[in-house]
Formats: sequence, C-alpha cells, structure tokens
Amino acid sequence: MVPSVEIYDPRLGTWMSGEPMKQSRGYSATAVVGESIYVIGGLTDNKEVLDTIERYREGEGWEITQSNSVGKRTFASAIVFRTD
Repeated sequence: MVPSVEIYDPRLGTWMSGEPMKQSRGYSATAVVGESIYVIGGLTDNKEVLDTIERYREGEGWEITQSNSVGKRTFASAIVFRTD
C-alpha cells in the first residue's frame, strides 16, 4: 500500500514518477473522467478498507474529494465510457 504514482507514456514507451497521492492505498479502482483522474477505495497499510475518493487535476495535484465511494471498496475496477 503506497501513495506513489507511476505514469506510462506510450509515445515514448517509458515510465516516470508522478505526484504521490494524499493517502497510501492499494487494490483501488481508477478512472479518468474529463481532465481528472479518480482513485476509488482501496486498502490501507493497516488492512482497513477505504471509502474515500482522491482526484488528480493537472496544476492542482491530488485532493481527497467530498464524495465518498458507495460503501467501502477494494479489489475493484472502474471503467468510464464516453459517447459522442
């Protein structure tokens, strides 16, 4: 369970470190909506299941949102579909 973030650039085929999240977590779900990245739920170092959501916005960094996930979640996945 870590706060670290790794970013893959498919154009360069390389990985780089990103700004760490506010809270260490593992086994969380992640989704991209518009210009934001959301990390939902997960598990802490103490094996506590989280009900928080962190959001990343370019230029603003990570913040724990006012929204909570629907109950405590771990070992989850998130998919966002866009219809145009």
